[in-house]
Amino acid sequence: YIVVPHWAELTIAKFYLNETPCIIITQPSFYQYFIKHDKTLIYQSKKKKKIEDIYLSNKLTEVFENNSNSVLYIVANRSKNRINSIVKQGKFKAEDIFIKHLPEVLIKEVKK
Repeated sequence: YIVVPHWAELTIAKFYLNETPCIIITQPSFYQYFIKHDKTLIYQSKKKKKIEDIYLSNKLTEVFENNSNSVLYIVANRSKNRINSIVKQGKFKAEDIFIKHLPEVLIKEVKK
């Protein structure tokens, strides 16, 4: 499972992981922006981001409840602080994963 907190970065993940067995957890703002064409999401407020972080944290909890052996990754470049918010919200354990050729990208492996 992959979570990408920023809806604009999610499009990149969806493109590259399209034909893989990886399951991408998609937040509501992705659909609102790309399906409903809600352009106000370009300037999402802190409150809306917090609500979305809670949503994503709840989705991760759901995944763990259905399959405790699941491996989840949260990936971000623009919204690194949101990764910590999601992990804290769900009281998950998380380890940083460093990729030498992508030092600007934060990846956390999340465990229950």
